[in-house]
Amino acid sequence: MKLKILIKIICFLLLLKPLLIEAQENNSNFADIGSSVKEELFIFSDRDLYVTNEFINFKVDYQQYPVLHMSWSKVVYIELIKSDGTPVAQKKLQLINNKASGYLEIPSDLFSGIYYLKSYTRWMRNFPVENYAYKEVKIVNPKNSFTFDNQDDKKSFQAKNLDVKAIDITIGTDKKNYEKRENVRLEISQTKNSGQHQPFSISVTKKGSNKINPISFANPESEPNEFSYNFLPEIYGISLSGKLENRQTKEPVSNAMVLMALVNDTSFLAGYKTNSDGKFFFTFPKSFNEHDIIIETDSSSDYISINIDDEFCSRPIKISNDGFSLSDQEKELVKEYSINNQIEEAYKTTDSAKDTTKPVEISFYGSPTRTILTHKYIDLPFLEEFIFELIVEFQVSHRKGIPTITPRERNSFSNYPTLTLIDNVPILDYSKFFGVRTNKIECVEIVDKPYIIGDQKFSGVVHAKSYERNIAGIDLPDNSIFFDYKMFSKNETKLSGIHDTPENYPDRRNCLYWNPDISFSAQPQIIEFKTADLTGEYQVLIQTYDPVSKQILYSETSFVVE
Repeated sequence: MKLKILIKIICFLLLLKPLLIEAQENNSNFADIGSSVKEELFIFSDRDLYVTNEFINFKVDYQQYPVLHMSWSKVVYIELIKSDGTPVAQKKLQLINNKASGYLEIPSDLFSGIYYLKSYTRWMRNFPVENYAYKEVKIVNPKNSFTFDNQDDKKSFQAKNLDVKAIDITIGTDKKNYEKRENVRLEISQTKNSGQHQPFSISVTKKGSNKINPISFANPESEPNEFSYNFLPEIYGISLSGKLENRQTKEPVSNAMVLMALVNDTSFLAGYKTNSDGKFFFTFPKSFNEHDIIIETDSSSDYISINIDDEFCSRPIKISNDGFSLSDQEKELVKEYSINNQIEEAYKTTDSAKDTTKPVEISFYGSPTRTILTHKYIDLPFLEEFIFELIVEFQVSHRKGIPTITPRERNSFSNYPTLTLIDNVPILDYSKFFGVRTNKIECVEIVDKPYIIGDQKFSGVVHAKSYERNIAGIDLPDNSIFFDYKMFSKNETKLSGIHDTPENYPDRRNCLYWNPDISFSAQPQIIEFKTADLTGEYQVLIQTYDPVSKQILYSETSFVVE
C-alpha cells in the first residue's frame, strides 16, 4: 500500500509543474496524494535570551515524508510571535538543500516576555497549526518595566520539551583561558561511532544565554478524516493565491481573466483564468525584499471582490507557558546586553553612499518590435491621438462610442484584445488608457505579434512608460487592488567568523560566533574567531535534529575570557 502511494506521488510530481502554473481545480486524486505528503520543520537560534533591538539569528531544518527525489516546498516562512500568536516580525526564505537561515530584528517597543519563533511552509497551512515548528525565546526590554503575559486563555496549547541527547563529538579548544580580543581555535571531530547526522548549528555565547529547549505540543488537534487543501506546495518559489466573488451574492466568479503585475518592475506580468471556484494562483520569479503588486480582472461587473489569501498564516494559536521570569544569571546577562547595545549604537557607522545607477529595464516580453520616444514628435495631447497618428502597427477605432485598439494587419489572434499597459500595470479600460496625457509619457513600446501570458491570449502589446514611473498619475483601474507583498529575504546572518573590530572601537558582541550550517567528520574541523572586550565563561554549543529518533543531538564545551 505504501509503495503504491509512493509511486503515485512520484508520478504526480512529474505533472506538478503544469498543475502549479495553471492551478487546476481541486480534485480527489490530488487530495489523496497530497494527504500522504507530510512536512516537518525544526528551528535553531544563536541564543535563547535577547534584549530589544537585537537580531535573532536562526536556522530552519526541513524534512518531508515520504522522502522524494525533490522537495515538496522551496519556501519557508518564519515569524517572531507573542504567546497569543500575534506576529511582531516576519520573513520568507528560500529552502536550499532542505534548510534556510537568516535573522529577525527584534522591535524596540516590545514588552518583556516569552516569545516564540514560528516556522511553516505554505503546504503546512493545510494542516493544524500545532504541526508548525516553534522555539521559545526570552526577550527583555531594558527601557520598559512592563511584561507581556498571556496565561488566561483556557484553550491555549501546552508546549513540552523534546528529548535531547549528548553525542560523541569532541570540541577541543587550544586553551581554556583567553584574554580579550584573543584568537580562539576550536578543533571539532566526530567519532566513528556517533553516526551520520544532519548538518549542525554552532554558537558561542555567554554561559546561561543558550539552553537546549526545543518544544512541541502535548495535545495537537486530531487531523480530519477527509483531507482537503486550500494551499498548493511552493515547489518553485513564492506564490500568491486568491478568489474572485460577487460582493452581493458571494458566489464565485469563474472563467474571468486575472492579471498580476509587479509595479515598476517591467520584467514580470502574469495572467490566469479563474477556475469554477473563482480561484486563481500565481508563482513569482525569484526576487528579494518587498514589491508593490497590482491585481486586476477584466470582469465587467461592478460587484466583483478580489480576495487575496493571507500572505502569512493568520490562524490563531495560543501557547501556555510557565510565565516570564529571569534567573539571577539571566538578569546579569540582560544588564550586560543592554550596555553592549547602547555602546554599539553609539559607535555604529552607516554607509551614506547611495547607488544612483538607473537599473536597466527588461520588459516581460523581451525586446519590443519598436520603441517610440514621445519627445521626438509634435505635441499630441493624448495617447489616443499619439497612437492614431504615429503608431502605424495598430489602429484606433470606436464601436458604439467605445474606443478600441487592434493590429492593422490581421493575425491568428486578431479576435483577441490588445494588451495595453502603463508602467507595467495593465489598463484594460481603453478609454482610461487613451485619456492619458502624452506629456507624461516618455516612450511607447509595441509588440505587433500575438502574445500569450499564462492562458491569456492577446493580439499584441502597447506599453506606455511614464517619466515618473507612477502610472502617469491616473487612478487605479476598476476591479483592481494594490498592495505590498514580501519576497525572499536573503539567507544571511548578522555575524559570522572572525570579527574585525578596529582597535579604537569597543567590541561588545553578545554572540562571538554563529554558523547555522556545518558538518563534522572523523577528520578534525578547525573554527577560529576572536574574543570580545567582555570577560566571563562562554559556552560552545553544537546542535542538530535527528528526524528518526525525534531528538535534539548536541555537544558542548566552555572556555573563559579573563
